[in-house]
Amino acid sequence: MPPVYLELPKMQQALSHSEEWNAQWERLGNSGVLTPQFCLVDLVGSRDPSRYDMLAREYATLLTFTLAIQRKIGGLPGNNLESKWLESTPSIRKSHVLVALSEVCSAARNIHDARRFAGDILTLDNLGNDGRVFIDLLKAIMPRTPPESLTTPTYIPNPAWDSFWASKEQSNMTQMEKWGLSYAQILRTELIYLVVLYTSLSFLGKERPKIPVTHPRGGGDASNDPQRLQFQKENRRQLCGPSLAKEVTREDKAAAKERQRQRCAYCTHCSRPEQDDEKFPHCGKCWNTLQRDVPYCSRECQTADYKPLHKAICGKALDLDTAVSFAMNGITGA
Repeated sequence: MPPVYLELPKMQQALSHSEEWNAQWERLGNSGVLTPQFCLVDLVGSRDPSRYDMLAREYATLLTFTLAIQRKIGGLPGNNLESKWLESTPSIRKSHVLVALSEVCSAARNIHDARRFAGDILTLDNLGNDGRVFIDLLKAIMPRTPPESLTTPTYIPNPAWDSFWASKEQSNMTQMEKWGLSYAQILRTELIYLVVLYTSLSFLGKERPKIPVTHPRGGGDASNDPQRLQFQKENRRQLCGPSLAKEVTREDKAAAKERQRQRCAYCTHCSRPEQDDEKFPHCGKCWNTLQRDVPYCSRECQTADYKPLHKAICGKALDLDTAVSFAMNGITGA
């Protein structure tokens, strides 16, 4: 697919200029530019199809994290939150929604850019004007089964995306298009869940959990492809002018460097984060065969993880369905 270009609101301004940053996102959402077709072309065009194994595993990781957020939402004090939320004013409700949006979207690039897929839900007016809208969304996400048995998130409908997906299923959808649609859906769901969780905790005066941001070695991101970067550079110069384009590019590089510094690896078995003075070893077979990063904090964790889980996929390429099945086995202990 040919590359596409759109200047999104700056992630680094989510906390420092949250009101203007949010207004930019809402204007973009109302512009009609972010159609499913446009977003799919951009998603698929920014990924390396030869690294499909990594992309499938990334999707599965997002799925397990989204289910973990849904479990946290299930632990919120529903009745107390509902009555207080409905009694509060729209301005108070909107202030907590903005806190949630800015904190969540400042954590990771993929979460920030997922606002492309959630413009129908994540606006201050939608979630703040009528208190019942947020409460209904919260109740829709609340798990209806015991938390430990959750294997499928509750997806929030979007008529445009749902119709686009249905039309794609009637055609010869490529492997990358299937990944792109699945990726957009899980990121939309994850972002909505996080905003609901953070809004609730902010409103209740409770601390919000830190969002873990992994730093996998290797990767399937093709956004640094020279041809794509040149395309982005030329379009930015046309939109902003040479001088401003250089300044924006410098700001983006500095922000990206800071985000990279804050990322770390997490042990595949126990989830312990890698410290600044550490570099976790990873499964040699997966890395040498597929450049798949499967880090472990210790030999003990690698041994404990191997027979029940990792052995089944060690050194083997994954498709989307296999990656999801493997991730679900890790959750249920099957």
